[in-house]
Amino acid sequence: MKSGLGFTFFALGVAIAVTGGAKAPLDDATWPDTLLVFAVGVGFAIIGLTIWWRAEWSAQASNVQKGSNQGSINPIIELKKLHADLVKLSNSTHTHSLDSLRTMVDSIKSQRMYAIIESKQLISGRLGMTEAAEIMINFAYCERMLNRVWSAAADGHQKEAFSSLQDAVNASALIANRLPASSATELSEEDGEV
Repeated sequence: MKSGLGFTFFALGVAIAVTGGAKAPLDDATWPDTLLVFAVGVGFAIIGLTIWWRAEWSAQASNVQKGSNQGSINPIIELKKLHADLVKLSNSTHTHSLDSLRTMVDSIKSQRMYAIIESKQLISGRLGMTEAAEIMINFAYCERMLNRVWSAAADGHQKEAFSSLQDAVNASALIANRLPASSATELSEEDGEV
């Protein structure tokens, strides 16, 4: 509601300011006689922007708060578990056939990747936009490498599948190194899910 009110004030202010600023000054004058109208329009636009931005920031903050209060997934923990799952898979590749490797990749994607993607707004809310952007760039690369693992395994290219898996592990390690430290109890809650 406040967002709509803010936008209305902003649009009205812009319209008034454009109207007030459109008139040229008289012959001997420096400013037009509609300068006051222009100033009122600019004031309305500033007030509207302030209301609009505060409503948007408040909505985003409440979404982050709601997400953390509803017992939803903790994306920081999920990112750490993703790295642990990938390391575990990488260390056991010699015991898996290519078909089972694809199954394991599907499992990691369904248990970790999709949950992280759904909660990426929470990551920026908790870590800030700059840090979240760095993490999500590495996450996107990790996801791409996992897709390549699956594809190479489906095509029977074992060497490429293992190489891509190592690239995914390296990308997840970069993510894990950027994450804030958390307690061991948070990490042990869902150990062994892969």
